[in-house]
Amino acid sequence: GVQTCALPICGHRLLCLVEELLNLSKLNKEDFQMKIEQTNIKVVIEESLLILKPRLDKYNIFIETLLFDHFLWIDKQKTEQVFLNIFDNAIKYSDCTSIDIKMFIMSGSLIVSITDNGVGIPKEHLKKVFEPFYTANKTLQNQYGGMGLGLAICKEIMKKQHGDICISSNKGTNVKLYLDRKSTRLNSS
Repeated sequence: GVQTCALPICGHRLLCLVEELLNLSKLNKEDFQMKIEQTNIKVVIEESLLILKPRLDKYNIFIETLLFDHFLWIDKQKTEQVFLNIFDNAIKYSDCTSIDIKMFIMSGSLIVSITDNGVGIPKEHLKKVFEPFYTANKTLQNQYGGMGLGLAICKEIMKKQHGDICISSNKGTNVKLYLDRKSTRLNSS
């Protein structure tokens, strides 16, 4: 089919990315291919925020960032989907007024820490958030829609590029993305 995602409209692009994410989830986990290229992670984060800017503005969510240029071998589009998913969850479910995004380096990993000041995730839900089709807040899910596939796929994407994703919640929610700094080219398998 024709690729319509090149349109400059943020909302449309978000829709395309979300649809692609849902398509991924229907596939066998092994089926989705990673397109690994050298990518500036700072740009990926900034582009994700740009796509969501209308919604962040609508809900008066303040974004604070501490980012720096850093090139990694990752799948740019799928990594952007991971960020979109995390930010989207914060906007939809956390009732936050601010999201704090920091990058730092720890041994072989580049870590992106995303913290919102929202309602947080109850302890009993926290260990299940990476299960497919699991959504901690059913009421909100019914209100806003959403399949609860997001984080399971995010975990899969991160693992496929030798990274990981961890979530903790005390006051608000903190998501840490671990990206491998040592990999030059990854196998695309």
